[in-house]
Amino acid sequence: MNRKIFRIAVIVITTVLSVTFLYSSNNFKEENLGPNIVQAGLQEDLEEVQERLAELKKQKQDLNSKINSENELQGDYSGEIGRLQAEVQLLDIEISEKKLRIDELALTIELLEKKIEETESFIIDSKISILDLEKETDEGLTNMYIEQKVLPGSISLIFTSSSTTNFIKNAQYKQSIQEDIN
Repeated sequence: MNRKIFRIAVIVITTVLSVTFLYSSNNFKEENLGPNIVQAGLQEDLEEVQERLAELKKQKQDLNSKINSENELQGDYSGEIGRLQAEVQLLDIEISEKKLRIDELALTIELLEKKIEETESFIIDSKISILDLEKETDEGLTNMYIEQKVLPGSISLIFTSSSTTNFIKNAQYKQSIQEDIN
C-alpha cells in the first residue's frame, strides 16, 4: 500500500515538474517569435511563419498519435499522466499555431496594402500623364484653329486632306515655317 502511494507521489511530482518545464520552455519560444519577424523582410517573415506552421502541424500529429497510444494505456496512472502531458503540449502547440496564423495574416495584409499603395501611385501617375496629354492636345488644336483663321487658304487643306495624320503634319509644318518667319 505504501509502495502505491509512493509511486503515485513520484508520478505527481514528475508531472508537475515536467508541466512547469514545458510551460517555461514554451514561454521562451514565444518571446523569440516577435523580434525575428520584425527584423526580416515581410516576404521572408511570411515564409518563416509558414515553415513554423508546418513544424507545428507535424508536432501536433506526433502528439495526437502519442495521445492515442497513451489512451490505450489509460488504465495505468503513468499512462494517464503521459496523456495529460501530451494534451497540455498539444494545447500549447495549438496556441502557438493560432498566434503564427495571426502573424501570417498580418504579414499578408501588409503585403497587400503595399501593393495597393503602389497601384494607387501608378493610377495617380497615369492620371497626371493623361491630363498632360489632354493639355498638349488642346494646345495643338487651338494653334491649328488659330492658323486656319490666320491663313484662310489652309482651310481647304482640312477638306482635301486624305487622312487626319496628313492634316496634322501639314499644320505642324506650317507652324514651324511661321515660327521661322517671325
